[in-house]
Amino acid sequence: MRFFGKALFLTFACLSSLQAFASSFSTPVFYEIMYLDKQSMGMLSLNKNETDLSAGEHQLVVRYIDTVGSNNNSEIIKSEPVVINLNVKNGQDIVLEAKKPRSIKQAQRYAKDPKFTLVDKNGTSVEASVYVLPFQPGMQLSRNYLNEIAEIEAQQVAKAPAVQPQASTVAPATNKAPASNANAALAASTVAVAGTASAVTPAAETVVINADDSTELQMLQFWYQRADKETRKQFQIWAIQQQ
Repeated sequence: MRFFGKALFLTFACLSSLQAFASSFSTPVFYEIMYLDKQSMGMLSLNKNETDLSAGEHQLVVRYIDTVGSNNNSEIIKSEPVVINLNVKNGQDIVLEAKKPRSIKQAQRYAKDPKFTLVDKNGTSVEASVYVLPFQPGMQLSRNYLNEIAEIEAQQVAKAPAVQPQASTVAPATNKAPASNANAALAASTVAVAGTASAVTPAAETVVINADDSTELQMLQFWYQRADKETRKQFQIWAIQQQ
């Protein structure tokens, strides 16, 4: 019984913690949420005005849709889908705020260019990337909004400026000197990596290389001089074992 009570307490604590960090997105009743992260909210969804969100990046697709006018003269007016990309913080409740059109003419104008703001529960503006899908004439029964969004995103990636690689500070040894020139080859082998240079390259020191030594011996002398004490000790033990 004691174990059951402890398990129940831990479960309740976990659920309370999750609720404390849960985020949400909501709209007025004259808007609806169509997609969340490219997943449909469903034709039979009872609540298309609010959804829970986890912390992180999300994409929501919403639209203005409302029945406007009197009982004898009313119309269902809706806008093109609006794509919202945003980064949600823990516990952030985001609200889409908009002024409700009152007449059919106002609603028709609004549907062509829907205006709204995104704020959190404290009234602070929430940054987001927003765009409206292009108008498509004719019947919309077979329209695939997700395909249209994918095409727009592909175009945005194609238009984005290419990231230019940083200029290399290391030139191939063949551009500096022939392979037989050991001193030039050693100079070309030094690489400085931004942010890790202190860990990779030890303090500068003088390396004495005799001109009469072979290339192999020169290389051994070079790397031995650059090694730390522990590496030199291991190398000495290895060299003695090879005799």
